[in-house]
Amino acid sequence: MADEDAIGALPEGTLVGGRFKTERLIGRGGMGEVYAARHATTGKQVALKLIHATSGSSKEHVRRFLREARAATAIEHPNVIQVFDVFEDENGTPVMVMELLKGEPFSAYRERAGALELWQTAEVLLPVARALVAAHAKGIVHRDLKPDNVFLAETPAGRLTKLLDFGIAKVLDPARIGSETQGQNTNTGSILGTPDYMSFEQAMSDKQVDHRTDIWAMGVMIFESLTGRRPMTYDSLGQMYAAFLQGTIPSIREFVPDLPDDAAQVFDHCLGKQREERLGDLAPLIEILVKYADPNVPGAHVGGHVVAAPVAPRTTASVAALARSVTHPSVRRRSRTAMTTIALLVLVGLGLGAGVLAMSHRTAARVADSLPSTVKPTSGTDPAASSTPPVAPPPVVSAPETTAQQVASAAPRVRRAPSSPTTTAPRPSSQPPAPPEPSAAKRGISDKLPY
Repeated sequence: MADEDAIGALPEGTLVGGRFKTERLIGRGGMGEVYAARHATTGKQVALKLIHATSGSSKEHVRRFLREARAATAIEHPNVIQVFDVFEDENGTPVMVMELLKGEPFSAYRERAGALELWQTAEVLLPVARALVAAHAKGIVHRDLKPDNVFLAETPAGRLTKLLDFGIAKVLDPARIGSETQGQNTNTGSILGTPDYMSFEQAMSDKQVDHRTDIWAMGVMIFESLTGRRPMTYDSLGQMYAAFLQGTIPSIREFVPDLPDDAAQVFDHCLGKQREERLGDLAPLIEILVKYADPNVPGAHVGGHVVAAPVAPRTTASVAALARSVTHPSVRRRSRTAMTTIALLVLVGLGLGAGVLAMSHRTAARVADSLPSTVKPTSGTDPAASSTPPVAPPPVVSAPETTAQQVASAAPRVRRAPSSPTTTAPRPSSQPPAPPEPSAAKRGISDKLPY
């Protein structure tokens, strides 16, 4: 809703066409502004739609404006907004006089209510489907069907659904409502419509777009009403094209498993990616909506739960976001913690290995010292050929216990099961066997590591 003091808004009480006095600005769109106004003579309240002054010289804008007026009046359906008159004011600005509706768009209602149950969805969209049948019978394709263009009007008789804005409607048979309303609808490289509710052929600016593009949009609105999300989501035209070309349209049963079979089949049939895969007309959809608009029918209360969107496939943007997340401070902190833990484990392993290796070396030295001198190998000499008399073995000296303790204490204390130290056995030799090794008590050293 635009503010009354918005730039370009007509002041309250401005006389338009010499007969309508403006009261307030209701809204502003891409092509024009809509005011609440009152007939100066009869006092009847109406809505006035005017083309923006900046676009008044555009023939295409004027053509679309006239197309909207003529299409709405040609359909003559209670669920299509009424157009009473079209004229040019004293400045040459086209003006459309329409019925003034009080209520809210379907988009606002859904935003407030959330996802709807099947009977609520049918109650709102059944009148839209009927209005579209009347439009298609006149050769008119709406092409901009979306929740913003479905209005829930409050009347003395109750709520009444109205279909709005035929400004980009395609007229398949211009002769039936006036040839001046038909013309080139799209410029090169441009599309008309709202991407979230646009069929593939409409997104591709296919000149053969027909009533089945409205059937697609109906399917999207039904899907969104029941689940709280659209069957495909994208943030740009490029993503939309990629989704149509590479993606798949999910079945509504994936998100509303308890949806009645007949309803699921028809709703899915509205969402065929190719127009040949969709319903040929809206009759089957209307039959389903009529059936489940009654809240007393079994299955009418399914839906009404917002369903999370599925995980999107990796794109260049998502991969870049993942790369950025690696440098996030929390990720770096976790990485440093992991690296510190690994380093400590490595140090513990090295310390234990060093202790075991030192004990092995000392044990091997003690074994060598305990051998008789006649079997001790002397580096670079032959013991048998030496004339040097045998030398008595030196007394066995116990290795200080503090040495083993110091080595073991250098490594972190890790509790482990007791085990015997690894000893290095002497290599086989042709020499006489060595006498048995003295006992641990005689050596004066423990054969177990402390822990």
